[in-house]
Amino acid sequence: MKFNEIRLNKKGEFDDIAIDDVHLEDMDGKSWWLGIYRGNKRISFWITSKSKIKVSLQANGLKTKIVAIKRK
Repeated sequence: MKFNEIRLNKKGEFDDIAIDDVHLEDMDGKSWWLGIYRGNKRISFWITSKSKIKVSLQANGLKTKIVAIKRK
């Protein structure tokens, strides 16, 4: 299933970015997981830093929906 959504954490920061065949997810502020899909196959990357990684939106030509994550 393809998505076109950016989910925000409780602080209003990007937590989960899922657009078409790309999924980028904040794991703990200092590391992100990136998955790129083609059909049922995937390549994935673990991105880490010694300090907090900041992600900001530069353009939204895809009109991606930005929503707060609903956690129980």
